[in-house]
Amino acid sequence: MKIGAAIYSVLANDSDVGALVSTRIYPNVAVQKSAFPFVVYQTTGVDPNDTKDGVSTLDGNSFETLCFADTYTEAVDLATKARVALDRYSGTVAGIEVQSIQYESSDEDFDIKGEGEGVYVQSLSFTLRQINPT
Repeated sequence: MKIGAAIYSVLANDSDVGALVSTRIYPNVAVQKSAFPFVVYQTTGVDPNDTKDGVSTLDGNSFETLCFADTYTEAVDLATKARVALDRYSGTVAGIEVQSIQYESSDEDFDIKGEGEGVYVQSLSFTLRQINPT
């Protein structure tokens, strides 16, 4: 259930994502008045691989990354870079053994902040297959 640390590490250690957001990568909600652009990630579910005689050895964890920016072009650019960093990633990161991360889908939105102002959002959905210690 600690996949957030893995998601953060993959994004923060990617030079293309880092060039755009530095360390502005947040779990669940961004720090108030965060500078744009930034990324928010959130887990949305887990699908354990049930076994007859013990705990799940492999979990499929669903998560989203939300890429926020002042302009549509910046949001798309950040989302593209985040997808490249995460999609098909495998390895051990932040003490978590990631078998694979698979891109599932995306969506976009515009959130109104105030009069004539708003923020562009690109939402990416992934599944992270985590090998659990036995």
